[in-house]
Amino acid sequence: MPVISGNTSGSIASVAYDIPSTIMSWSLTNKTGGAITANLVVIPGFGQTPVYVWSGSIAANSTQIDDKPIKLLSDYQILIIVSGSTDYYFSI
Repeated sequence: MPVISGNTSGSIASVAYDIPSTIMSWSLTNKTGGAITANLVVIPGFGQTPVYVWSGSIAANSTQIDDKPIKLLSDYQILIIVSGSTDYYFSI
């Protein structure tokens, strides 16, 4: 399974994937000394409405994890928007 991982402190979008896929699990880890706000969004193909997968607050040095499969059609992107330094990990 492909993995997307890294760190961001603002927003980051994945490349567009042109084949149907499934996000098997994901995690966002707050690397700051205080709570942050985070939004995880899937942007479907051109002109379609973005889907908020998760939106909320993550306490200092804590991790938000979800392992429910998310089925995606082709031409989607994953967008992460956070208010502090965050490690991200996606298993696709």
